[in-house]
Amino acid sequence: MPLAPPTYEVCPNCATPLPDRPNYCPTCGQQNRELRVSFRDLIGEYLGSAFNVDAKAARTFRDLLGRPGHMIRAFNEGKRVRYVPPVRLYLFVSALFFLLTALLSTDDRPRRTPIRFQSDGDSIGITTMQDLDSVELPLRGNDAVFLQSELAQIAGYSNEQLDSLLSAKSAEPTFLNRLMVRRAVRLLHAEQHSFVDQFFQIISVAMFFLMPIFAFWLWLLYRRSSRYYFEHLIFAIYFHSLVFLLMIVQAGVELIPAIGELINALIGLLILVYLLLALKQAYQQGWGRTVAKFFLLLMVYGLTLLVSFAVSGFMSLLIF
Repeated sequence: MPLAPPTYEVCPNCATPLPDRPNYCPTCGQQNRELRVSFRDLIGEYLGSAFNVDAKAARTFRDLLGRPGHMIRAFNEGKRVRYVPPVRLYLFVSALFFLLTALLSTDDRPRRTPIRFQSDGDSIGITTMQDLDSVELPLRGNDAVFLQSELAQIAGYSNEQLDSLLSAKSAEPTFLNRLMVRRAVRLLHAEQHSFVDQFFQIISVAMFFLMPIFAFWLWLLYRRSSRYYFEHLIFAIYFHSLVFLLMIVQAGVELIPAIGELINALIGLLILVYLLLALKQAYQQGWGRTVAKFFLLLMVYGLTLLVSFAVSGFMSLLIF
């Protein structure tokens, strides 16, 4: 919508003289135009802004999905106005994903309690309890079973009483074992989605730290390209936005069991292919170098994700 002609000779906001009637006040930046607008002008201005935003969003999603690496290269070349800002795009897509995940986690599927204990140096892992009557604990040299009635009484146990119970089950009376048992009791008496929601809240925060780490790995891999770290961070933001978009599709498709597994496999493959093509387009290196750096990036970032999810899961148990 075109701007109305400058109106005031004195800014109504800060009282700065405007003898030349500029379009904007040089002191406070307020637009120098008639502040009382008709309903028609108000609707016209809103529609103009809305269509401009819609066109920018459509262009952003079109190029993000259909032209891997193109937006990253365009942004780093200074062509930025045509697209939704990367941080705003990421915040919108990630918020939509976590909202959808939270909604889908409130269904009525049977609750499953994760639990396994450390014994004779065994590491803590995850198994699932199908039958709420008991929980079988796979321990070295012996299988111990916690009955639901025992778990129900543990809430009032002291550490000494719990240590005695663990010893009777051939499990080491360690802090981690006590923690896992007490959390298992909470999980038995809580809604399944409450723990899942807690986990995803932590993961949503962790992603803000994972993207800079992803950008750091890119910076190491392309340190001879004379690119700033900020440019690698833009790549990380756009790529993770794409991943969240595909995960939104994945979450919706999981509601259709007949094709869910096939679509999940295709989405996983699509993410890998997209990353490879985006690296090629954004950094403009030969295929040999791009493929080599692609596999190195998968290895180091895959380890980063494993550590992040493990820490997030443990923190969820501590907080839950």
